Amino acid sequence: MWTDLFGFVCLTTTITVGLTIAPIQIWALILWSLSVRYNSEQMLETEWCNWFEVLKCASVIAGAAAFTLGSDTLLPWLLAVNIVEAIVSDIQTLYTGVGVLNGLVNVLLGTYLVGNIQLPLDIPFIVLYTLWNISFSYRNNFSLSTRMILVAPILTTIVLQDTSVWLCARCMSLLLNMLLRASEKVVFYKPGNVLTQIPNTFVHSPRVATCIGTANILVLIYVLFDIF
Repeated sequence: MWTDLFGFVCLTTTITVGLTIAPIQIWALILWSLSVRYNSEQMLETEWCNWFEVLKCASVIAGAAAFTLGSDTLLPWLLAVNIVEAIVSDIQTLYTGVGVLNGLVNVLLGTYLVGNIQLPLDIPFIVLYTLWNISFSYRNNFSLSTRMILVAPILTTIVLQDTSVWLCARCMSLLLNMLLRASEKVVFYKPGNVLTQIPNTFVHSPRVATCIGTANILVLIYVLFDIF
């Protein structure tokens, strides 16, 4: 497993760095992924046909277009959409009784993030977003790749020595993750790999979820005190 994790981070970070430097390259990957899906047995997977996946796909492609064109006008709004869709998803699952406290903390942290989007994004925002996203992904039983892909934009900012590129790197890495998942050609994205379990088959550990929730509660307390 550790070998897979290391290989995944190396692969996705290397590609993300290249895409961040020259965003136009992402369109070649999009065309390649579409070609692979067109020649597969099924163009669209059933689990992709829901409002969350469709909105995420549309917003991240719009973000890629904005970065390709060098326009940042819509970027704050697209980032807000990315966060708000997760907030809505968390609210929808609160009634299940699973990780209610974590869900509430996620909603509060997400709301704080939406209200504090200001380009260029600073390090505290990037850290808060990453912690919030890890908690959201884990609580909703998403595959490990959705959390590991958060490493790529952080490493990209370190490699390029510029925190202002994080948003572009996040957009590119998220879209990269979606394209590689759709193609199923890379070993880490083949069905059954520990990094990309079939949706809803991964079940989180209550102990780990509690640790993540506790960490985010502490972060939320710090944020609230910082506000006041």
